[in-house]
Amino acid sequence: MTSDDIKSWFDGEFSPEKQAVMEQWFIEHFDSPVLDKALEEILQRCDKADREHTLRAFDDACHRLGLTPPRRRSFGSTVTAMLTAAAALVAGVVMGISFALGLGNSHPSPQWVEVYARAGENRTVELPDSSVLRLSPASVLIYDAAGYADCRNVYIYGGAYAEVTSDPTHPFAIRSDNATVTVLGTRFDICNYADDSEMEVMLYEGAVKVESTFAGHCDSTSLTPGEAVKYDKRTGTRSIIDIHGLDGHPTSDFLFIDRPLSDIVNELERHFDINIVIENAELGQKKFYAIFANNESLDEILDGLNWAGSMDIRRFDKHTIAIR
Repeated sequence: MTSDDIKSWFDGEFSPEKQAVMEQWFIEHFDSPVLDKALEEILQRCDKADREHTLRAFDDACHRLGLTPPRRRSFGSTVTAMLTAAAALVAGVVMGISFALGLGNSHPSPQWVEVYARAGENRTVELPDSSVLRLSPASVLIYDAAGYADCRNVYIYGGAYAEVTSDPTHPFAIRSDNATVTVLGTRFDICNYADDSEMEVMLYEGAVKVESTFAGHCDSTSLTPGEAVKYDKRTGTRSIIDIHGLDGHPTSDFLFIDRPLSDIVNELERHFDINIVIENAELGQKKFYAIFANNESLDEILDGLNWAGSMDIRRFDKHTIAIR
């Protein structure tokens, strides 16, 4: 995001959909020098009246998103945990989501249901149509219970395994950041965390259509059972992978299909609620194909990934691991 984007957002010039994207970016970069620099650029171009308007808009955005406006330095603060940010995101973008999901004025009083899975836990949710979603750790699900019968749309921040009840007259859709997965009745996994470099959908049964707009690149593809699609969020490029023989996995299983180590580490952090630091940026981009389906411990998974001995893995304490 540029300083011009932030200023346009402050001035209320964005559509509800783009506002939702802007708010998510704002939360993720709230303690980042990137946001500090962009805001400083805005203030440098402002006259006194516009500067006061910008500072007021910044404070309003913080309060609306559940963040504490900083008072002792230019900008920036601490977001205590990824799930806290996700919860703030939900509170901030509900209005935008109502438009994005096509609800508009058809449901003047939506009944928003919000379900959270914290780091280290999975949550299973049965939807009103008996569809089942198993949320991955550090994920958020929201949907409008009042309008669900007419519009089977849900919004997921993070990841989930889905078993969708068939209803040809009411397609089911998961909307997740810059992607939408539309189905009639099927079983699949979706993984689309904001801090991962890739978005992934694995299809085990039925059929799905996946649409994306990553990096401003619009794409649409349909999957058949035994296929997975990956999108590189930085480029918007798509790749299809053969996953025949794999099935919807239990919560203790890990399927790393051509995934970069940086994204694998993110998933392990979410599942085991631990901090893992990759000290070699090049190593973080190395991709792995590995399946762990025997309830392996974190140490066993890391040892399996390091079967060739190319990584130096050190545990500093029970909360921190370094990979170099």
